[in-house]
Amino acid sequence: IVVLAAVIIIANNLLIPRYGIEGAAMGAAITMVIFNSVKYIFIWAKMGLQPFTISFIKVLGIGAVAWTASMLLPRMEVVLLDMAIRSLLIGGIFSALVLGLRLSPEANDLANRVLHIRSGKE
Repeated sequence: IVVLAAVIIIANNLLIPRYGIEGAAMGAAITMVIFNSVKYIFIWAKMGLQPFTISFIKVLGIGAVAWTASMLLPRMEVVLLDMAIRSLLIGGIFSALVLGLRLSPEANDLANRVLHIRSGKE
């Protein structure tokens, strides 16, 4: 935690004067990447646990596809409507692809239970 605090102070001192509020965001992002990387390496080395699988990479790709699709839509003047439509598009694409490709057994089980309950089978 002390090293984390030192990294964020140094990053903010370097980035805020040059980039303003975006520099603070970059400093925080850099700090979190370093912190989480160190935690990941520690967990992998000490406990032999590997939390990431090929499915995780696929989910990241699906997220990128969903976000890109939302960015292709033209902006709307009504901000709340724009947010709602983009959110539905991202959520729909992401959910459909993750469930359709069966990348998360837990998500597929939940979807199956919800659909069975709603269809009156249980």
